[in-house]
Amino acid sequence: MAQVADESKAMASEVFMSKYRNVKSIGKGSFGEAVLVRSKTDGKRYVVKAIESASMTSKEKRDVQNEIRILSAVNHPNIIRYHEHFEDGTLIFIIMEYADGGDLNSRIKEAKKQDPIRPFEPKLVMFWFLQICMALKYLHDNHILHRDMKTANIFLTSRNVVKLGDFGISTVLQNTLACAKTVCGTPYYFSPSYARTGHTTIKAMCGHLVSFSMSC
Repeated sequence: MAQVADESKAMASEVFMSKYRNVKSIGKGSFGEAVLVRSKTDGKRYVVKAIESASMTSKEKRDVQNEIRILSAVNHPNIIRYHEHFEDGTLIFIIMEYADGGDLNSRIKEAKKQDPIRPFEPKLVMFWFLQICMALKYLHDNHILHRDMKTANIFLTSRNVVKLGDFGISTVLQNTLACAKTVCGTPYYFSPSYARTGHTTIKAMCGHLVSFSMSC
């Protein structure tokens, strides 16, 4: 299991401290602690994922490099933007865009406390849904499967702009008909075909999206 870098150790990195100021911890992603930071260069806020690679397996190291490769390659308004990455000893830092509205999972939980019957206006849900569809279409047009579509990996800005993130287990396929044959992700959000066979295609990912939409 990949080890989340101890925040105090990560923030004590000379390379990191020369570039960023720590603001606060905001959660954990697939492979690391997510910390809100401010750039000493441009003054903007970013999220840094700090990962301790010393005890990683070779597969986990490949998954981290895979996330970096995909993040740095994609460019879409509804996908978290990659800023940079660097290493300091055994620590790997991935710097990404900050979505100041939190994640959709937390947003749903908070809204249901206020109104369990109708937590959101249908127009808002449709607005989010369409943005998620556009992000997925972009990924699928580029032969990328996210493979862990869930509300915790969908981030929002304060203006309700969707930002799809956490590409730790994504797969790049050779073509849109190719099939990923390893089972991974979050079972609650599996499409029926994926739950039954464990094989994923672009078409099957549409089932994941339907499962997601029902959670709202």
